[in-house]
Amino acid sequence: MGFNENELIYLYQLEKYDWIKQHLFVKYKERLKSISLHVFGKYNFVPLESSDLDVIQYVTFSKCLSNFKEEYLKTFANYLFQRCTWDVHNYIKKFISKKHQILNFASSLDNSFFDVSDKNFNYIIDPQNNHKKNFIKKNLHILSNMEKEIFGYKMLGYKYKEIEEITNLSYKQIDNCLQRAINKLRDCWKLNIH
Repeated sequence: MGFNENELIYLYQLEKYDWIKQHLFVKYKERLKSISLHVFGKYNFVPLESSDLDVIQYVTFSKCLSNFKEEYLKTFANYLFQRCTWDVHNYIKKFISKKHQILNFASSLDNSFFDVSDKNFNYIIDPQNNHKKNFIKKNLHILSNMEKEIFGYKMLGYKYKEIEEITNLSYKQIDNCLQRAINKLRDCWKLNIH
């Protein structure tokens, strides 16, 4: 005796049979993954892992399975895919918002290490202090390739607009990358001082 999809959903909502949930999840898993990756691709350089997206997909699927009503005038698949798109967007936006709160707080703690008023190495390093200059040169390995590139351009005195033209990145991406580089170097500096 075969059940159609709406009957399976209704049965799940009444009895909460795990086999129904697993059966339907397997059916939609690849499409959910595709939607999540598509949405994720709109946000450049968000440091999330695929396991984060997998969790979002499963939670969204579970909520949709429990809440779907035939009165919504759309198929379960359309309802699920719309919710998945929405949930991934919301998760990434919350993640970005939290990330910036932390970066802004961290950068306000110690602005004496990075003074952006000068050019070249002097904008970071006190001209009489070769210790900091050597420290930065020695610890560039902790930065990602992109962070090294953006940090290097900034160290050479390039303005954000010039870096945008060279790298084809947005202002926000450049700023985020530079902030990550500065925070990594600052944290490393603090660890070595204490």
